[in-house]
Amino acid sequence: DQPTLLFAIKIITKVIERLSESELSAFLPRIMPALVTAYSHPSSGVRKGSVFCMVAVHFAVGERMMEYTGQLTSSQMKLLNLYIKRAETQTASPTSPDAVPGR
Repeated sequence: DQPTLLFAIKIITKVIERLSESELSAFLPRIMPALVTAYSHPSSGVRKGSVFCMVAVHFAVGERMMEYTGQLTSSQMKLLNLYIKRAETQTASPTSPDAVPGR
């Protein structure tokens, strides 16, 4: 159900923010397919949560994350890249929805 899924994504995001690159790398094959699937969820909150989580993954492992994004549409990739670039320019926590101005 949507609230549980969104809660799980937020918890995973917080864990990812605390893992080292090597620790996270071991879990990428399990985490990324689920996030890619969640990015197409009917709930906008779940989609947004998955994007923020993928931004956290990108900050931890860099471009290696992109090998798991092949199923995303071009629009989804554009939005993900926009959030990554936006987060790179901010000094606040890059994956927190509260860190994005106007949100």
